[in-house]
Amino acid sequence: MDHLRAQWKTDYRNGLGPKRPTFHRWQGSAYAPVNVDRKAALGSGWVQSNNRNRAFLYRDRLGRLEWWETGKVRVWVTKPANPGKLSQLMANAFCRTGLVQDGRVLEAFIRSVEFVGAHAVFETGERLPYARIEDFKESNGIVVKTGDVSDPTAIEIEFHRPKWTEEMQEIVQAFLNAREPSRPGRLKPSSDPSVV
Repeated sequence: MDHLRAQWKTDYRNGLGPKRPTFHRWQGSAYAPVNVDRKAALGSGWVQSNNRNRAFLYRDRLGRLEWWETGKVRVWVTKPANPGKLSQLMANAFCRTGLVQDGRVLEAFIRSVEFVGAHAVFETGERLPYARIEDFKESNGIVVKTGDVSDPTAIEIEFHRPKWTEEMQEIVQAFLNAREPSRPGRLKPSSDPSVV
């Protein structure tokens, strides 16, 4: 009996199911600190994009950054993505280049990075037929792929924040900006006495 139990514990293919997923790609976005000089970035590892958007690009073995004129920074972390790689990529791009001198500012900047999307891979151990399911792409931002050329023995799940959530965030922000700052949590009273 003990022999069968030991055999079951070591038989990962049939006994214990798939291993935990690996994240092949992770995307996020944040806004750069206000006091960071964008023009000083060009001479220190950042390059300007050839596109008309005038974004600055930073590439590293850990990932890639895009820095827009609005101050928005988009982040892509290479596989296997983890929080340590994100922190190191941001430190390389902003501290090693001399753009951010204060560690507290960098730490707050890294914590402000919001999740945008990721690409999780669940290894099955057997070759799967190719299928791409996009039924939930528009509503939930989920695409499921099996038997892809990059990972023929895995189930890949791509998930990202749908576009409609960004629109809702803008609406909520406009609503919060319309509130009276002296009375948080309450709407501005109407000046018309006929409105109850």
